[in-house]
This record gives sequence, structure tokens and C-alpha cells, in this order.
Amino acid sequence: MGGGMAMNRAALHELLAADCTGPELTTPDDMWVGLCADRLQIPLIHLAGFHQNQPGTYSAAVLEHSEAISFHRHQPMDPYLVYQQWLGGAGSGTPPGDPQPPATNDR
Repeated sequence: MGGGMAMNRAALHELLAADCTGPELTTPDDMWVGLCADRLQIPLIHLAGFHQNQPGTYSAAVLEHSEAISFHRHQPMDPYLVYQQWLGGAGSGTPPGDPQPPATNDR
């Protein structure tokens, strides 16, 4: 989903009722859902905090002037580290609700 989407329950139910499934598995989901929401006259807004790439691909000025909500494309970065550094995570870098980060293969 690119940088991410957030919607309320009413919008989700409208989209589900309208069967906004993309025509193919490779159809970009964010673009298709946006087109469907527009057709249904569901108001859309842009939030600068939904980032479509890794933190290191943005200038410091961009990141300083918008509160980060999400980042996309963590490979080869550690998503727990991104969470800890950029999204307000604390402690070990493990998000609340996750007992421990996934095991890594250090061969």
C-alpha cells in the first residue's frame, strides 16, 4: 500500500460494499482504492507523514517538518530499528504487542 492508508470504519464499509477489488493482482492497490473512493465521493486527504520510502531517502528538512506515521520499503533496513528511531518506539525497538523481534539468520 505504498506509504499507507488510514480510514474510518464507515469508509471501509463503503469500499467493501462497492467491491473495490482491483481488476488484476498486479493492480496498484493504493491507486485503485483511491479511484474507488473518489467514485464513491469518500473525501480523501494527503498526510505528509505517510512516507513511500526508507527514512534515508528523504532530506533532513523533509523529515523535520512532518511527523512520521509510516515508512515503506524497509529492505535491507531493520523495521524494528526504523520504528524505534523514527516512529516513537522506545526501549529495545520492539513495537508494543510484539514480544520479540523475529529471529535473524546471521550466517
